[in-house]
Amino acid sequence: MITSLEHVAIVADDPRALADWYCTALGCEIAIADETYSTYFVAVPGTGVLEILPSSDRPRMEAEGDDAGIRHIAFTVTDFEEACQHIKEQGIELLQPISVSSTGTKLAFFPDLEGNILQFVYRPKPLR
Repeated sequence: MITSLEHVAIVADDPRALADWYCTALGCEIAIADETYSTYFVAVPGTGVLEILPSSDRPRMEAEGDDAGIRHIAFTVTDFEEACQHIKEQGIELLQPISVSSTGTKLAFFPDLEGNILQFVYRPKPLR
C-alpha cells in the first residue's frame, strides 16, 4: 500500500523566501519552482520533499507545543553537534536547550524563517 512519505506542505507568507531559507540554512535544493502559483517543492537531502505554497490573508492561529495537530518537522542528522553549530552560524537560535535522553537520543528545536518549528534528531538506534 504506502511506499513512502512523499512531501509535507508548509503554507507560507513568502513562499519564495522560505524556500530559499531551507536551501541556505539546511542545504536543501529547489526541485520545482512554479512562480505562477508561488509554489516550490524543496528536496531535503537524503529524504522527501517540502512543498511550500502561499498563505491566505487570514491571521495565523497561536498554538502551543502540546496542542492537537502537527507541531514540528524532524530531520535526522549524521553529526548532531555540527548540524547545531551550522544553524547557530546562520543566526538561528535554538528554542530550548539541547536535550539528551538516557538512551543517547539528542534533540534540538529551532524555527524556520516563518516560525515553523523544526527539529534535529540523532538516535543511536534509528527508528527505521
